[in-house]
Amino acid sequence: MTQEFLQLQSKISEVRKRLKWITAAKGLAIALALSLVVLVVAVYCADHWNYSDRAVTVARLFSVLGIASVFGWFLVRPLLKRIEDVRVARYIEERHPALQDRLVSAVELGSREASSAKPNRCSTRANRCAPARLRWL
Repeated sequence: MTQEFLQLQSKISEVRKRLKWITAAKGLAIALALSLVVLVVAVYCADHWNYSDRAVTVARLFSVLGIASVFGWFLVRPLLKRIEDVRVARYIEERHPALQDRLVSAVELGSREASSAKPNRCSTRANRCAPARLRWL
C-alpha cells in the first residue's frame, strides 16, 4: 500500500471514530429519555395497584428489563455495527461536495489493491518459512 492510501485510511478512521461518538451520544440521549418513560410507567402501574408487594416486584422487574433492552437496542447495537470505509467516504463527500466522488473511488481502488496484494505477501512469507523451524504447541 502506498503512503497516500495509508494517510487516507487514517483520516477515514478518525471520521469513523467521530461518527461512533455521535452515534453513542444520540443513543445515550434516546436511551435515557425512554428509560424515564419506562420508570414513569412502572411507577404509575405500581400506584394503580396500591403498591402491593406483587405490584412493586413486577414494576421493578419491568423497569430493569425495559431499561436494559432500551440501552441494548439504542446504544449497544448501533455501536457494534462496523461502518465500512466506503460508507464513511460517502458521508465525507456528502458534507464536502467539492470532492465529487473522488474519495469513494480512491477508497474502493485502494481496498481492491490491498486485497489483491495480501495473497502475494502471504505466499512469499510462507515460502521463506522453513518447515524444520515450525514447532507444534
